[in-house]
Amino acid sequence: TGTYLVNVTADSIVVNTSVVYVNASSITSIQLTPQNAQITAGNNQSFTALGFDAWGNSNNTFISFSSNGSINATGYFNSVSTGVYQVNASGGSAVNATSITVVQAAISRIDLTPQSSSIVAGVNQSFTATGYDIWSNVNNTFISFSSNGSINSTGYFDSTSANTYQVNASVGSVVNTTSIAVTPNVIASISLTPVTASIVAGAYQEFTSTAFDAYNNVNN
Repeated sequence: TGTYLVNVTADSIVVNTSVVYVNASSITSIQLTPQNAQITAGNNQSFTALGFDAWGNSNNTFISFSSNGSINATGYFNSVSTGVYQVNASGGSAVNATSITVVQAAISRIDLTPQSSSIVAGVNQSFTATGYDIWSNVNNTFISFSSNGSINSTGYFDSTSANTYQVNASVGSVVNTTSIAVTPNVIASISLTPVTASIVAGAYQEFTSTAFDAYNNVNN
Protein backbone atom coordinates (compact mmCIF):
# COMPACT_ATOMS: atom_id res chain seq x y z
CA THR A 1 0.00 0.00 0.00
CA GLY A 2 1.05 3.60 -0.48
CA THR A 3 1.13 6.48 -2.95
CA TYR A 4 3.01 5.98 -6.21
CA LEU A 5 3.95 8.18 -9.19
CA VAL A 6 3.68 6.94 -12.75
CA ASN A 7 5.72 9.01 -15.20
CA VAL A 8 5.49 9.15 -18.99
CA THR A 9 8.80 10.14 -20.58
CA ALA A 10 10.01 11.04 -24.05
CA ASP A 11 13.70 11.37 -24.76
CA SER A 12 14.33 11.09 -21.01
CA ILE A 13 12.00 14.01 -20.38
CA VAL A 14 8.99 13.46 -18.15
CA VAL A 15 6.03 14.67 -20.13
CA ASN A 16 3.23 13.45 -17.90
CA THR A 17 2.81 12.15 -14.36
CA SER A 18 -0.02 10.29 -12.69
CA VAL A 19 -0.54 9.51 -9.01
CA VAL A 20 -1.63 6.01 -8.03
CA TYR A 21 -3.02 5.28 -4.56
CA VAL A 22 -2.75 1.63 -3.53
CA ASN A 23 -5.04 0.72 -0.65
CA ALA A 24 -5.21 -2.49 1.30
CA SER A 25 -7.47 -5.17 -0.04
CA SER A 26 -10.22 -6.70 2.10
CA ILE A 27 -9.22 -8.23 5.40
CA THR A 28 -8.23 -11.88 5.17
CA SER A 29 -6.55 -12.30 8.58
CA ILE A 30 -6.66 -10.74 12.02
CA GLN A 31 -3.89 -10.61 14.59
CA LEU A 32 -5.42 -10.72 18.09
CA THR A 33 -3.28 -10.06 21.19
CA PRO A 34 -2.67 -11.10 23.89
CA GLN A 35 -3.25 -14.80 23.43
CA ASN A 36 -4.41 -16.95 26.35
CA ALA A 37 -4.35 -14.19 28.94
CA GLN A 38 -5.12 -14.57 32.65
CA ILE A 39 -6.53 -12.02 35.09
CA THR A 40 -8.00 -12.05 38.58
CA ALA A 41 -11.70 -11.44 39.08
CA GLY A 42 -12.57 -7.75 39.05
CA ASN A 43 -9.58 -6.79 36.90
CA ASN A 44 -9.58 -6.06 33.19
CA GLN A 45 -7.64 -6.96 30.07
CA SER A 46 -7.27 -4.85 26.92
CA PHE A 47 -7.22 -6.77 23.62
CA THR A 48 -5.78 -5.43 20.34
CA ALA A 49 -6.89 -6.62 16.91
CA LEU A 50 -5.06 -5.76 13.66
CA GLY A 51 -6.44 -6.66 10.25
CA PHE A 52 -4.35 -7.60 7.18
CA ASP A 53 -5.14 -8.32 3.56
CA ALA A 54 -3.83 -11.32 1.63
CA TRP A 55 -0.51 -9.54 0.94
CA GLY A 56 0.15 -8.57 4.54
CA ASN A 57 -0.97 -4.98 4.17
CA SER A 58 -2.55 -3.47 7.26
CA ASN A 59 -6.25 -2.81 6.88
CA ASN A 60 -7.72 -0.45 9.41
CA THR A 61 -11.29 -1.37 8.64
CA PHE A 62 -13.26 -1.49 11.88
CA ILE A 63 -12.84 -4.82 13.66
CA SER A 64 -15.55 -5.86 16.09
CA PHE A 65 -15.02 -7.69 19.39
CA SER A 66 -17.34 -10.24 20.97
CA SER A 67 -17.12 -12.60 23.92
CA ASN A 68 -19.15 -14.93 26.11
CA GLY A 69 -17.84 -12.69 28.89
CA SER A 70 -17.99 -8.90 28.92
CA ILE A 71 -16.04 -6.94 26.29
CA ASN A 72 -16.64 -3.51 24.81
CA ALA A 73 -16.17 -2.16 21.30
CA THR A 74 -12.54 -1.21 21.90
CA GLY A 75 -11.51 -4.66 23.20
CA TYR A 76 -11.72 -3.91 26.91
CA PHE A 77 -12.61 -7.16 28.74
CA ASN A 78 -13.57 -7.54 32.39
CA SER A 79 -15.30 -10.10 34.58
CA VAL A 80 -16.03 -10.66 38.27
CA SER A 81 -16.83 -14.35 37.73
CA THR A 82 -14.13 -17.00 37.43
CA GLY A 83 -13.98 -19.17 34.35
CA VAL A 84 -12.44 -19.52 30.91
CA TYR A 85 -13.91 -17.12 28.37
CA GLN A 86 -13.55 -16.77 24.61
CA VAL A 87 -12.74 -13.46 22.95
CA ASN A 88 -13.41 -13.04 19.21
CA ALA A 89 -12.23 -10.37 16.78
CA SER A 90 -13.94 -10.25 13.39
CA GLY A 91 -13.81 -8.10 10.28
CA GLY A 92 -15.59 -9.14 7.12
CA SER A 93 -15.21 -12.89 6.79
CA ALA A 94 -12.00 -12.95 8.86
CA VAL A 95 -12.17 -14.11 12.48
CA ASN A 96 -9.60 -14.77 15.17
CA ALA A 97 -10.26 -16.02 18.67
CA THR A 98 -8.39 -16.48 21.92
CA SER A 99 -9.21 -17.40 25.49
CA ILE A 100 -8.87 -15.56 28.77
CA THR A 101 -8.89 -17.22 32.17
CA VAL A 102 -10.39 -15.35 35.12
CA VAL A 103 -9.13 -16.68 38.46
CA GLN A 104 -10.40 -15.87 41.95
CA ALA A 105 -9.16 -12.82 43.82
CA ALA A 106 -7.77 -12.96 47.36
CA ILE A 107 -9.95 -14.38 50.12
CA SER A 108 -12.14 -11.73 51.71
CA ARG A 109 -14.43 -13.95 53.79
CA ILE A 110 -14.62 -17.47 55.18
CA ASP A 111 -17.76 -19.52 55.70
CA LEU A 112 -17.32 -21.85 58.69
CA THR A 113 -19.80 -24.66 59.32
CA PRO A 114 -21.43 -25.90 61.43
CA GLN A 115 -22.12 -22.87 63.60
CA SER A 116 -22.65 -23.27 67.37
CA SER A 117 -22.65 -27.07 67.41
CA SER A 118 -22.82 -29.48 70.32
CA ILE A 119 -21.32 -32.93 70.89
CA VAL A 120 -20.91 -35.30 73.81
CA ALA A 121 -17.48 -35.96 75.28
CA GLY A 122 -15.45 -38.49 73.33
CA VAL A 123 -17.28 -37.85 70.06
CA ASN A 124 -15.89 -35.71 67.24
CA GLN A 125 -17.14 -32.92 65.00
CA SER A 126 -15.88 -32.12 61.50
CA PHE A 127 -15.76 -28.43 60.57
CA THR A 128 -15.71 -27.14 57.00
CA ALA A 129 -14.23 -23.79 55.98
CA THR A 130 -14.72 -22.32 52.50
CA GLY A 131 -12.99 -19.14 51.36
CA TYR A 132 -14.53 -16.59 49.00
CA ASP A 133 -13.18 -13.51 47.27
CA ILE A 134 -14.98 -10.17 47.27
CA TRP A 135 -17.02 -11.31 44.25
CA SER A 136 -18.14 -14.54 45.99
CA ASN A 137 -15.91 -16.77 43.88
CA VAL A 138 -14.65 -19.82 45.79
CA ASN A 139 -10.96 -19.49 46.67
CA ASN A 140 -9.33 -22.81 47.55
CA THR A 141 -6.31 -21.28 49.28
CA PHE A 142 -5.43 -23.43 52.32
CA ILE A 143 -7.41 -22.36 55.37
CA SER A 144 -5.96 -23.12 58.80
CA PHE A 145 -7.96 -24.22 61.83
CA SER A 146 -7.24 -23.43 65.46
CA SER A 147 -9.06 -23.92 68.74
CA ASN A 148 -8.67 -23.75 72.50
CA GLY A 149 -9.77 -27.38 72.30
CA SER A 150 -8.27 -30.02 70.00
CA ILE A 151 -8.62 -29.61 66.24
CA ASN A 152 -6.45 -30.88 63.40
CA SER A 153 -5.49 -29.27 60.09
CA THR A 154 -8.55 -30.67 58.29
CA GLY A 155 -11.05 -29.29 60.81
CA TYR A 156 -11.53 -32.47 62.85
CA PHE A 157 -12.40 -31.48 66.44
CA ASP A 158 -12.61 -33.79 69.44
CA SER A 159 -12.56 -33.44 73.21
CA THR A 160 -13.14 -35.62 76.25
CA SER A 161 -13.58 -32.64 78.58
CA ALA A 162 -16.99 -31.03 78.91
CA ASN A 163 -16.77 -27.31 78.17
CA THR A 164 -17.53 -24.69 75.53
CA TYR A 165 -14.72 -24.23 73.03
CA GLN A 166 -13.92 -21.77 70.25
CA VAL A 167 -13.03 -22.88 66.73
CA ASN A 168 -11.31 -20.49 64.30
CA ALA A 169 -10.74 -20.69 60.54
CA SER A 170 -8.27 -18.19 59.13
CA VAL A 171 -6.21 -17.07 56.14
CA GLY A 172 -3.95 -14.13 56.88
CA SER A 173 -6.11 -11.46 58.52
CA VAL A 174 -9.40 -13.04 57.40
CA VAL A 175 -10.95 -15.01 60.26
CA ASN A 176 -14.27 -16.63 61.09
CA THR A 177 -15.12 -18.09 64.47
CA THR A 178 -17.74 -20.39 65.95
CA SER A 179 -18.29 -22.27 69.20
CA ILE A 180 -18.82 -25.90 70.07
CA ALA A 181 -20.26 -27.19 73.34
CA VAL A 182 -18.96 -30.49 74.67
CA THR A 183 -21.46 -32.03 77.11
CA PRO A 184 -20.94 -35.05 79.40
CA ASN A 185 -21.41 -38.48 77.89
CA VAL A 186 -23.71 -41.09 79.43
CA ILE A 187 -23.23 -41.97 83.11
CA ALA A 188 -20.50 -44.57 83.57
CA SER A 189 -20.00 -44.37 87.36
CA ILE A 190 -21.56 -42.93 90.50
CA SER A 191 -19.73 -41.66 93.55
CA LEU A 192 -21.66 -42.01 96.80
CA THR A 193 -20.51 -40.24 99.95
CA PRO A 194 -19.93 -40.93 102.68
CA VAL A 195 -18.77 -44.41 101.82
CA THR A 196 -19.44 -45.65 105.36
CA ALA A 197 -21.42 -43.92 108.07
CA SER A 198 -22.50 -44.51 111.66
CA ILE A 199 -25.35 -42.75 113.41
CA VAL A 200 -27.25 -43.15 116.65
CA ALA A 201 -30.83 -44.31 116.64
CA GLY A 202 -33.26 -41.55 115.72
CA ALA A 203 -30.63 -39.44 113.96
CA TYR A 204 -30.23 -39.08 110.20
CA GLN A 205 -27.41 -39.16 107.67
CA GLU A 206 -27.33 -37.24 104.43
CA PHE A 207 -25.78 -39.02 101.44
CA THR A 208 -24.54 -37.34 98.30
CA SER A 209 -24.28 -39.02 94.92
CA THR A 210 -22.38 -37.65 91.91
CA ALA A 211 -22.56 -39.19 88.46
CA PHE A 212 -19.60 -39.27 86.06
CA ASP A 213 -19.21 -40.27 82.44
CA ALA A 214 -16.36 -42.44 81.18
CA TYR A 215 -14.09 -39.35 80.96
CA ASN A 216 -14.78 -38.20 84.56
CA ASN A 217 -17.06 -35.36 83.51
CA VAL A 218 -19.79 -34.74 86.05
CA ASN A 219 -23.17 -35.74 84.62
CA ASN A 220 -26.05 -34.30 86.59
